[in-house]
Amino acid sequence: MLQKLVEIEQGRLKALGYDSIVTPVSVFVSDSLQIETIGNDTYILSGIRISKDDVLNDMHELTIVSPTESIQLSQQEIATLGTSVLKIFKEFIIIKTTDEIEYSADAEITPFRMDFVKISPIL
Repeated sequence: MLQKLVEIEQGRLKALGYDSIVTPVSVFVSDSLQIETIGNDTYILSGIRISKDDVLNDMHELTIVSPTESIQLSQQEIATLGTSVLKIFKEFIIIKTTDEIEYSADAEITPFRMDFVKISPIL
């Protein structure tokens, strides 16, 4: 399925007159609210490497939002989906991490990584 989504996005770019390059990317999340600007690139969420707190307690819920897609699950639930999590994000990504009680902008979280496939248009 991931390959099919990459091919569809590459086809869309080709129709606009661009070639594309595909690379794997990891986003390191260390704040409870983090914004990643991705510009003209397309990011496809392909997995997550959960924090040690979530391995033991399943205590963080993630909200991941962009103009084209959103998802709200715990880190463990996203990890359980494996490579079938596939969500397509464009322009920017807002990553909000809550603990088991509520969201706090200054809350400390255990860092974790999210894995994406990045599709970049090139001339």
